[in-house]
Amino acid sequence: MTATRYKIDAPILCAAPWAGGKRRLAPRIVELLGEHDTYVEPFVGGCAILPQKAPCEREIVNDANPAVVNVLRAMRHNEYQLSRMLGPMAFDRQTFENAKSLLASIAPGADLIGTDIAAAQLVVWWMGANGYAGTTKTGWFAQRRTKTGGDPAVRWESFKRSLPALSERLRNVVISCRDFRDFLAGGMDLSGIAIYADPPYLTKRITYAHDFTTKDHADLAAILNRFRRARVVVSYYDAPELATLYPADRWERIEVGMSKSSANSRRGATKTEAVELLLVNRGTA
Repeated sequence: MTATRYKIDAPILCAAPWAGGKRRLAPRIVELLGEHDTYVEPFVGGCAILPQKAPCEREIVNDANPAVVNVLRAMRHNEYQLSRMLGPMAFDRQTFENAKSLLASIAPGADLIGTDIAAAQLVVWWMGANGYAGTTKTGWFAQRRTKTGGDPAVRWESFKRSLPALSERLRNVVISCRDFRDFLAGGMDLSGIAIYADPPYLTKRITYAHDFTTKDHADLAAILNRFRRARVVVSYYDAPELATLYPADRWERIEVGMSKSSANSRRGATKTEAVELLLVNRGTA
């Protein structure tokens, strides 16, 4: 049976404009996940897959980035309060700078917990340059409209209108903040479980706030290669190392061409063609 795409009656289908986010690729990923009663996502990032996937019996998402987890938990538990905070916030440079200052005042290693912190994080992500969410850079205030990124003020208002629907979609989702090795340990290799893994890239096109080392990529591959009954889908940009990490006798390779926006300059954005690689483990139902 082909998986049904879950439609939200709202214009924004993710929690953040994540660098390397899979919002446009989500329908294909959902299709490859197949029929399942349990969904597992070890690197939820901007949460681009869940809003386009039909809810199932059990859904568990994870990220090592505490800012991501705090935002998703605030959206799930405190949507009314979050909406009241964000609703009157105009799309302007001062609002953006105030949010950046609040986040910068948090001591390194301190717990990122609270709806006010989540609100500030969302302001920085959505009012900042498109594609910087999740990276080591906060970017600059996105004051210019671009051909590929649209009008940032319109995106901001659209996101705020989307909050109730996104909150409802997260209602019964378990959200955790753990290292992927701990998160994926034990008890998940069962029929009916679908796992989607979107780790940081092997090729250093982007430096994430919680990035991967060579060992991290190897550890993830070693864990995922052990799955025999669960369906596993992994996304990467292609790299020579993947042939060893995910051997062809165990993994089907599916290449999908996608147009990517590159906004590395204040002068605007350009559109380039990037090939996304989806790896699907063989031998699953």
